[in-house]
Amino acid sequence: MTLMKRITVHTQEKSLSTRVTDEQAENVILDLQQPTRPFVRIDPADPTVDPLLLVQVDHVFALDIEHLSED
Repeated sequence: MTLMKRITVHTQEKSLSTRVTDEQAENVILDLQQPTRPFVRIDPADPTVDPLLLVQVDHVFALDIEHLSED
């Protein structure tokens, strides 16, 4: 079974969250640490349930990653 995480991105304006796989969470962290573009796209693990996030890198001031329990 795939390990799932809830990733929450906090900006001045709002907080956005979506569920991602463990690998996707690692990629988001790398993208935010070494941004090559002004925006980071966070694809949800299940797009039928969770939203896709498009975040402006220089607006992010915090990132929370929560491990979700397996069902």
